[in-house]
Amino acid sequence: MSAAKKPAKIPLSLRLKAWWEGYDAEELARLQLKNSPPPPEARAAAKEPVAPIITPLQGEATSEPERDLPVDPWDENRIDVAQLIWGRGFCGPGGPEHVVAISKLLTLTPEMSMMHLGAGLGGPARTLAEAFGVWVTGYETSTSLVAAGSELSAMAGMAKKAPLAYLDLSSPQPFERKYDRVMIDSFLSLVENKRQLMELVEESLKPDGLCLITDYFLANDQTLAHPAYRDWAEGEPRSLTLVRVEELREILQSCGYHVRVDDNLSNEYVSLIDQTWAGADKIVAELMAQPGQNQLVNVVFKEAELWARRAKLLRDGHITYRRILAAKRTV
Repeated sequence: MSAAKKPAKIPLSLRLKAWWEGYDAEELARLQLKNSPPPPEARAAAKEPVAPIITPLQGEATSEPERDLPVDPWDENRIDVAQLIWGRGFCGPGGPEHVVAISKLLTLTPEMSMMHLGAGLGGPARTLAEAFGVWVTGYETSTSLVAAGSELSAMAGMAKKAPLAYLDLSSPQPFERKYDRVMIDSFLSLVENKRQLMELVEESLKPDGLCLITDYFLANDQTLAHPAYRDWAEGEPRSLTLVRVEELREILQSCGYHVRVDDNLSNEYVSLIDQTWAGADKIVAELMAQPGQNQLVNVVFKEAELWARRAKLLRDGHITYRRILAAKRTV
């Protein structure tokens, strides 16, 4: 093969595609080079520098969504970086082993159906479906995550076992059916009307159903006024509405739940963050060695800053990260 036809260093997006689909990355690059014309970026390179891609995390808003929701902070670059950091199909701390461990309180079986709010890219849903045989429907308010997660479920042969669906909270009946189990993963803190959501979830739970909640909570009444908390909240990609755990327990009680477990997992959660980001320098070095990947390096830095602020707030005791198990009360 001549030097003119030999593929350059393989772009990250192509490497991820090869990884997902089980191909050799170099062979896939050669096929694309053979069958595709030079990209517009390559043709224009000699004329003018290519402007860096600005992601939502760098302050550029995406187009307005069709429904009345916050601007979707997820784009292709951030989704790629999230999986490089957290693992395939994940966009936050805790891989498959952590998901299985934290979900054992739900006593899942193959006969059960489950709803996962805040499903991300569907990694946790697919993990639980594989580990316990449960049928999991993941719900997300990010159309980007739904699209990417649905593709991952299809690639894994789990389009029916662990599908993802768009969640429209303005709908009077946002959930498709009734479920045996519900997991709400770092999602309540994004919802202002928590009582309304938990009422909808309670209506969708079968008798004797269980609901597992993991999320951030205010440590005390003074947290909201603390400068560190205000700075953190302003830097988050989406608006947050945190409450004290006592407030949520009162909401759950009034909505027909009985709280069985309330665990403070802050230290464990910070450890997961620290362990994962300890290897981020290797990811940055690899990206910087590849032409045209500077925009992904920028996203890595933004993500690092985001998670560093979250971890610091947890360490300083301004917020907590908790696991709550609530059972639907039977009459």
